[in-house]
Amino acid sequence: FPPARGLSHFPSFSQHFANSTTTDSCHSNGKRNGILRLRTQASHCRISSVGFEEQIPMPDSATPILRALQPRDIPAALRLSMEANWNQTADDWATLIELSPRGCMGIEIDGELMATATLFCYQRRLAWIGMVLTKVSHRGLGFARRLLAHALTRADELGIETVKLDATDQGQPLYEKLGFRCEQPVERWGRTAKADAPLSPSPREQARAEN
Repeated sequence: FPPARGLSHFPSFSQHFANSTTTDSCHSNGKRNGILRLRTQASHCRISSVGFEEQIPMPDSATPILRALQPRDIPAALRLSMEANWNQTADDWATLIELSPRGCMGIEIDGELMATATLFCYQRRLAWIGMVLTKVSHRGLGFARRLLAHALTRADELGIETVKLDATDQGQPLYEKLGFRCEQPVERWGRTAKADAPLSPSPREQARAEN
């Protein structure tokens, strides 16, 4: 995952979003690798059916469509991760879509996936936003804002108490405009595996083998 800040969100989102401006930036003395956790308390979440679809007005002839992600989108979603130098795998995307089909959304243009975001709910106490990715060639068009607005509206209607995410330096200004507040710095540590260490199958691969 890229360097990020942990942010949080507080109620109520809908009115705040309509009139939002950049809020106070968080201040951290313990930041490592630019990572901070942000959180926000939501008021409630709108989730339509798994097949929700919304057309987005744009100045050119192509019509971006906001819709739920499907298993067939995994290769394109993985390309967005790789373009951003994130470390998600195809299995990561498959697991998210399988466990949170109503929370995984994307924007496509002419059949090509251009942006993604996911909302994963842990009962009503917490939801986590992740995979906020936009193809480099289509950044600056408001796709991330539209996806985040959609995710927060869903969280509001589900009655989610708090929504959290990890914010990169690039994404933090947008998240703060949407009502997120700095919660804490996040440290990520790594350990190099031994070259001769045997590779274990992933849980998904193991489940497939057992079936």
